[in-house]
Amino acid sequence: MRRLLITVLVAVGLAVVVPTAGMAQDSGADDAGQITVIEVSGLLDDLIADFIDDSLAASARNGDLVLVLQVNSSDAVIDDDRLAELAERIAASPVPVGVWVGPSGSRATGKVAQLVSVAADIAVSPGSRLGDSGDLIIEPTLWSDENAARMADQTLNWEQVIEFGVVGCELIDVDELGRTLTAEDQQLRCASPTIGDYVVDLDEFGFQTRQVTEAEEIRLEPLTAVRFQGPDLLTQLLHSVASPAVTYLLLVIGISLLLFELYSVGVGIAGVLGAVSVALSGYGLGVLPFNWWALVVVLAAFVIYAADIQTGVPGPLTILGTVVLAVGTIGLFDGVSMSWIPILIGIVGTFVMMWFGMPLTVRGRFGTPRIDREALVGESGQVVESDADGLVVQVRDAPWRARAGSDLAAGDRIRVTGITDLIFDVEPVDAS
Repeated sequence: MRRLLITVLVAVGLAVVVPTAGMAQDSGADDAGQITVIEVSGLLDDLIADFIDDSLAASARNGDLVLVLQVNSSDAVIDDDRLAELAERIAASPVPVGVWVGPSGSRATGKVAQLVSVAADIAVSPGSRLGDSGDLIIEPTLWSDENAARMADQTLNWEQVIEFGVVGCELIDVDELGRTLTAEDQQLRCASPTIGDYVVDLDEFGFQTRQVTEAEEIRLEPLTAVRFQGPDLLTQLLHSVASPAVTYLLLVIGISLLLFELYSVGVGIAGVLGAVSVALSGYGLGVLPFNWWALVVVLAAFVIYAADIQTGVPGPLTILGTVVLAVGTIGLFDGVSMSWIPILIGIVGTFVMMWFGMPLTVRGRFGTPRIDREALVGESGQVVESDADGLVVQVRDAPWRARAGSDLAAGDRIRVTGITDLIFDVEPVDAS
């Protein structure tokens, strides 16, 4: 089985030439060239489309043998004209573009599958899928019209793409190292389980390897350098934000924090975080296709929550708000899917906060402070005012309404004997 184990291939963003200097000179590694691997994950948006464009230009300048796209994407959210333009650039690139759908469990579906169809080469790792491309915007060149029609409305697993010839596969009984291959080995050979397995099979594009023997085991060692490249940090951040799950959670959490800040004591970090979250969710909504009516419904749910918060005791309005939030959540995005996990987190988390958390916040802000009556009984003070309406006494540097069983004048010293309905019962300090 012609397979490659290169631990450096999992080091993100590093360009590595594996052989030692002395061995590379003997094998002509100085002329072995290099390939570049970039990752395309999540929805294909304008940021990732620009990143692919820039990588194509950089590979042409650097004289790469191949530009490899490591793909795990369910669809594209760029417009059709931009998609067609990107496909044209890939097809016309002076540097061949290869696609590896992996690692296991990945997919290239929707419009991304159409984009893959114009690459120079493709491999699908075990457990990954390809297809469900929908109505064709791009004319495929990598596979036949029959396969294009087959994948228009169905997704093929890794075994099916080999069976139907979507991925080219040359079945051999004995590999280049002289080892006999089983039927399973032959299938795995065509599937390329790892990115290392895929790049070592790019010999038709000039990727060079050699045989080495270690501990009586023969293996292939690359001579061509492999360089991993990713987008800058800001692009990665914005790309992560522009996913349905992240955008939705940022929206719900942000509005919840702003509502919490409205009813909490003082102005704090919750308001700042809420504003930032809503702003980031606004960027995500600007990238993703969504339904305006559903966004209005989500906002209406928080208006209903706010109306119930005013009462200080959660009731039917909070339940109604949760139902309205669920309706808006399910219909929020148009054409892109969101798993049930973020949906449940958003709905259940918001309900728990509104039912349990917000009443505590409201009581903390608007509740009447409790007085330690026993601690004040026996305290001394003096009369501040004395008139027909009663007394005002000062105890512990605070004024209080008071009453006494005898006449007292301003300036008289008093002692607290009891407290009833926030009115102090007092007596002269010299009374028995």
